[in-house]
Amino acid sequence: MSILPGLTQFRGYQRDWHIDPTLPTAVERIVGISQGEVTMSIEDNKDLVRRFYREIDAGNIDALDELVAEDYLDHSPPPFPGIEAPGREGLKQAFRLFWDATPGTHQIEDQIAEGDKVVTRLTARGTHTGELPGIPATGNDMCMTATVIHRIADGRLAEKWSDKDVLAMLQQLNVIPQLH
Repeated sequence: MSILPGLTQFRGYQRDWHIDPTLPTAVERIVGISQGEVTMSIEDNKDLVRRFYREIDAGNIDALDELVAEDYLDHSPPPFPGIEAPGREGLKQAFRLFWDATPGTHQIEDQIAEGDKVVTRLTARGTHTGELPGIPATGNDMCMTATVIHRIADGRLAEKWSDKDVLAMLQQLNVIPQLH
């Protein structure tokens, strides 16, 4: 019977436990270096993602140099032209574009993590005060939900997949009419 990975109950008594010696120790998992890679706990990974959104909400785009891998891979980039740089620089371009045009906040609704991945369900809110590519400022309040999966490597965000409510965003920007 296994209650936690690597922790096995045997002889049927709750007080008799065997810890798998092949698993890294807690110290190695949290702060250790294993084969040249930084390993982080699940809570550390979740904290990294939460800090990422706090820094974005504060307009501190330069913090991404510390939080995001240089070769960051975004599998679902924003639907706007003009974001041309790959990796972390492309992510910084996207957030500068959105911060300038729609300053706002990200509210984390739920967060689940396992291994090197963190899944975050969030709501992004802002006001469209500046131009987005081809979309003049409307002054409209915006609200968009998203589910985002980040992969963490060496203590930084390395990869992202997301499912955003782009239809609602484009309707709020008056690009697509509201459906009634």
